[in-house]
Amino acid sequence: MARLPRVRRRPRFAPVTTTLARILAGACIAAIVALVARRAGSLSASGAIAALFVGTAAVAAGWSWGALLLVYFVSSSTLSRWGRAQKEERTRAIVEKGGNR
Repeated sequence: MARLPRVRRRPRFAPVTTTLARILAGACIAAIVALVARRAGSLSASGAIAALFVGTAAVAAGWSWGALLLVYFVSSSTLSRWGRAQKEERTRAIVEKGGNR
């Protein structure tokens, strides 16, 4: 009886060391993004803390999820600032709020 060659299968999950390294890298990247956004006025202090946890979790799930979250945040922050003067002029009499949310 002839033996069939063994087929090496890829593991379903990444090794623990790879996952831990990705979590650590995600935490560092999320901290940098949160700090820059906080200094730019896009996030409040509690928003920066939340961004740190959400960003770390997104990168821990996979690099593509972290990239998607970063693209969403940058585009939404840019669009929020675009035309801010006209929006404030139109709504000044109705809404008198200010500052970060």
